Amino acid sequence: MQQRNSISGASGVRVVIAAAAFATGIFGGQSVLADSVNSPNIQLNVDTNRATGNGAGNVSVTINTITIAEITLPEYSAGAGQVITINPRPGFQFDPSSNITAQSATIGFNGGGINAVATVVPTGAADEVITFALTSGTNANVQDIIRINGVRIRIVDARGAAGPAQTTMQLTTSTAGGAFTNQGIVAANINRGVADHLVFSVQPGSTQSGSALLPAIRLVDFGDNIITNDPRLIALAIQDNPGGAALGGITAVTTANGVATWTAAENLNIVTAAAGYTLRASHSGAALQSADTADSSAFEITAGAPNRIAITTEPVSTAAGEDILIDVTVLDAADNVVSTPPLSLTLDAAVNPGGWPLLTSSSLTKETINGVASWGAADDLRINKAVQGYRLIASGVGDPVLSTQFDITPAAPALLRFVQQPSDTDVNAAIDPAPTVEVVDAFGNLTSAAIIVTLGLDPGSCAAALAGGAGNSIAGVATFAGLIVDAACNDTFLTASSSGLVGAVSDTFDVDAPANANDNSADNANDNADDNGEEPAAAACGLCGAGTALVFMPMLLAMIATKRIMSRRMRR
Repeated sequence: MQQRNSISGASGVRVVIAAAAFATGIFGGQSVLADSVNSPNIQLNVDTNRATGNGAGNVSVTINTITIAEITLPEYSAGAGQVITINPRPGFQFDPSSNITAQSATIGFNGGGINAVATVVPTGAADEVITFALTSGTNANVQDIIRINGVRIRIVDARGAAGPAQTTMQLTTSTAGGAFTNQGIVAANINRGVADHLVFSVQPGSTQSGSALLPAIRLVDFGDNIITNDPRLIALAIQDNPGGAALGGITAVTTANGVATWTAAENLNIVTAAAGYTLRASHSGAALQSADTADSSAFEITAGAPNRIAITTEPVSTAAGEDILIDVTVLDAADNVVSTPPLSLTLDAAVNPGGWPLLTSSSLTKETINGVASWGAADDLRINKAVQGYRLIASGVGDPVLSTQFDITPAAPALLRFVQQPSDTDVNAAIDPAPTVEVVDAFGNLTSAAIIVTLGLDPGSCAAALAGGAGNSIAGVATFAGLIVDAACNDTFLTASSSGLVGAVSDTFDVDAPANANDNSADNANDNADDNGEEPAAAACGLCGAGTALVFMPMLLAMIATKRIMSRRMRR
């Protein structure tokens, strides 16, 4: 198809549009079928000639005669399915109070006779199509000319109010043998209305923390045509504020030729990173026709470059061997979380009064995920020594940071251990010093458990009875004063037990028998002799003769002295 189309011009100036299509026939196997349309230009005012919305005048504009004509004969033909249609373009509406007519000296329309006026009353529906069926006539030897009158049109929404000019209707003749399909006709100059609302012509857009936002806001009429002659001060504020941020920089700018523009010089900015911010624009001066504010599209403030780290989940006092939970977060200069790229952060013990290492089942160095390195239950970060005043240190970005102070407390009671071991003793004499047993956790930390602890003798090394073997622990320690064994034993040992705990075995010790009665009598005799000033030998010998006493005296004295020494040692 070849087409010549001109739609601009002043009101009342008719514009001729011609179209041509090729069909099999003359001109080298092809014949040219062509038709033309002659339609006027019109003037529409955004407000006066608008049917809906605030400030709508609801005044329709009448369109003068639209003339459609064959150029190449024959072209149009009558019969079933042979129709010519017109319809309003998006944003426009046929006035339902109008009567649209079609007439031709050679064609009958919609069942009427040749040269009869065919009338269609529009409904005003959106995208309404007015149809004129060619039911009779057409002359193969005479140019068919169709005239359409009575069309009244108006703006129905913002699409029709958008200037400065556009065609208001569409024509289709191809269904009657012509060459037009949805051809735009009836050009309209769109004249601006009054200030109606604000619109973001440039959205703020996603921006890094602290960087300048560069929006632009227009003052427009109903059809978004810029109002250039009404200066207004346009102010911006945060409307949706997921980060609880403040809007920095210069927040109000006066329109120039209808547009308020923020540049880097105004330094409009938000420093708190978050997604889902919106800005709201408002204006100075008289109220606008439809709305006095406008909201931007949602945008995101992203974090800046990594600047430092912070411990965002502090460790708390924890039982020995239990999980220490800690999160370390990478932040920018404005304390926004820097979620990308992943960075390596490391933990260590900074203050370690127990001297035991910081242990983990994973690693003390981890990469951040969404800006956070987390040591959780799966990492089994732990310290086994129960001591107060531990602190951890994290490093990797900027200066290392210390955690708050925390304690490692004893875990649950798990086993017993002898602290004061039993010492050698005599039969029926209390073991001194008194043995003590501690209740400790699985890592050897003294607990504060108050439980019953029972001592016993090893039955394989001692068949004696043990008295005083039951005691209660106080602050985790059970003391057994008055522990007595009633028979002699060598290299025996004590056992300690308590319900649900792993028991303990003491070091070995001896229980000695006391000296026999005869030895005691001899000792007593010698002691009495000493006390009476007698010679021990004479007292011991009894009726020995003087000669015999002289012969055995040295040997007897030595034996008695040795026995006395041994007896006294045993008593001690």
